[in-house]
Amino acid sequence: MVTVNTIRSFWNEKAKENAYWFVSSARPYDGQRDLDEFWTSGRHIWSQLKLSIGYQPALSDHVAEIGCGVGRLTRVIAPEVNRLEAFDISDEMLAIAKEADLPNVTFHHAKGFGLSELADCSIDLVLAYCVFQHLPSVE
Repeated sequence: MVTVNTIRSFWNEKAKENAYWFVSSARPYDGQRDLDEFWTSGRHIWSQLKLSIGYQPALSDHVAEIGCGVGRLTRVIAPEVNRLEAFDISDEMLAIAKEADLPNVTFHHAKGFGLSELADCSIDLVLAYCVFQHLPSVE
């Protein structure tokens, strides 16, 4: 049976195995990852997302990022908003994301499938990029 703990365990193991590949499999699994290219891809993705959804960040915005992984998008969103709440189920992924030391980001260890840490109507944008395909069911 799939539970929050089995999902957490799976993603912690994958992060230990090859965190950057499990965030983006755009490069060969066995190859040496070009981290400059990896982080730069976050800027490109964020630009495309903003264009696609018509979002224009404001320095007053409060954003929630679900499934932040190692922080590829977190790093490029943070400078454009006031506060960013970044969630991930994996301790290992969060440890890498926190290395960026972003002063306006609070990293949250996801407790399940809710966002109880956030007050109702407190967020200007909720973003989940390449996350939903990892959920165990529609429910």
